[in-house]
Amino acid sequence: MAKKTVARLSPESCSYADFYEGYLQRNEPCVFTKELTEDWPCGKEWTLPTGECDLDKLSSLYGECDVPVTDCDSQGGYGEAQTSTEKLRDFLNYMRKPASERTSCRYLKDWHFYRSFPESKVYSVPEYFSSDWLNNYCDGRFDAVNKDYRFVYFGPAASWTPLHVDVLQSFSWSANVCGRKKWILFRPGEEKKLFAKFGTNLTDISEVDLSDVEHSVVVQEAGEVIFVPSSWYHQVHNIGDCLSINHNWINAVNVDKVHSFLLTSLENVKKELTGGWNVFESAEEFEERCQKIMKADCGMDLAEFADMFNMASQKKLAHQESDLLFKYMFL
Repeated sequence: MAKKTVARLSPESCSYADFYEGYLQRNEPCVFTKELTEDWPCGKEWTLPTGECDLDKLSSLYGECDVPVTDCDSQGGYGEAQTSTEKLRDFLNYMRKPASERTSCRYLKDWHFYRSFPESKVYSVPEYFSSDWLNNYCDGRFDAVNKDYRFVYFGPAASWTPLHVDVLQSFSWSANVCGRKKWILFRPGEEKKLFAKFGTNLTDISEVDLSDVEHSVVVQEAGEVIFVPSSWYHQVHNIGDCLSINHNWINAVNVDKVHSFLLTSLENVKKELTGGWNVFESAEEFEERCQKIMKADCGMDLAEFADMFNMASQKKLAHQESDLLFKYMFL
């Protein structure tokens, strides 16, 4: 089965309505050219004139920050790799070493940069992705437990993320500040062919025959931004040293997928606990326990989903219908 081409869009000729109707609503991936991020301060502050990441500048600005680092060599399934917390300066010292002197392949992943530096103006969310119920809701919580879904990633050549689908069936966008990535994406439903042929524990499709599976391969250049739709499985490899910014997000277009995902997850938890029903004093206690387990696994329970939806509804009502962005929020 032939590879499917992913469209490359110029922000100069693609309006919000064009993106909404052609990609967001149709749940189709696309890549925006580097013009979308050319005015981001981090593009200059975090990089050298050669285009490489400026390790000294990053160390001077954020070296004392605690960051999560994954050992790619220990990866089994998605999220199963050994992860440790260390100072950014120590990880940058690792990045300074020649590849031949590194004892393992390490990857700084899921650093909540924005949560640590909310007043930072090193980048701005492009308008295409700014109808973001999920992070607006997280910002309104003001607690350390419910963190946001805005991340910085930084890794050397050969660092990678196994085959997975994004948290909560959310949309995501990812911008390369420096370096390049290779993305392999699968339209919803195509992953079933993979799992049927290679098993449900499949996490690395690098050497897998994809001739009978519809998929897309994208090489994302420095400055470019990729949009990954809901429910698209994907695997990502860094080509050389690569630093990127990623947001997961939810809005009116994919909120139904998120709700269905949560309901299915809750039902699966209930099935797992049915045999131990007699340990609960009431149906209410059973339901509460199921919700807690679901939240631990998915990152959100149904009460939080309802709060997020209500917050977005109130925000919509507070704006004029003439505002183009908010015109599309509840279509």
